[in-house]
Amino acid sequence: MSSKIKVLQVIPKLGYGGAETGCYDIAHYLAEKDCGSYISTSGGELLKFIKKNKVKLFRLPVHSKNPFVIILNTIIL
Repeated sequence: MSSKIKVLQVIPKLGYGGAETGCYDIAHYLAEKDCGSYISTSGGELLKFIKKNKVKLFRLPVHSKNPFVIILNTIIL
């Protein structure tokens, strides 16, 4: 049985930094290889460049350190 790989990347803000650019690159690479590619973020400059037909985007307050918000994000995802 072969199942398609699904990858969720959680990053607080999708700006132009190294980790953010890596997240963006990996998400689009996985989408090209027919893997499920998901990003959860609270916003950022790179959002406008995400190919929404290939990468599923979840806009959640993942930058918060509030335990209740973390639990709510976990339930939503």
